[in-house]
Amino acid sequence: MAGATAPARSAVRRGGAVAHGHAGVPVSDSKRPTGPALVFSAGSWSSFVSAVKRGDFPA
Repeated sequence: MAGATAPARSAVRRGGAVAHGHAGVPVSDSKRPTGPALVFSAGSWSSFVSAVKRGDFPA
């Protein structure tokens, strides 16, 4: 997540990090903060988060 500052990032479970304040939602591996990131549209990210909250992805 090039250009993301520490306050703009929030860690999520299982080694992921999300940067806020971008046109898309870049998601990277928090153990490799300078590594590559996947960038999702805000709508796609919102749909994913909603599906997780509903339990659509069993462990």
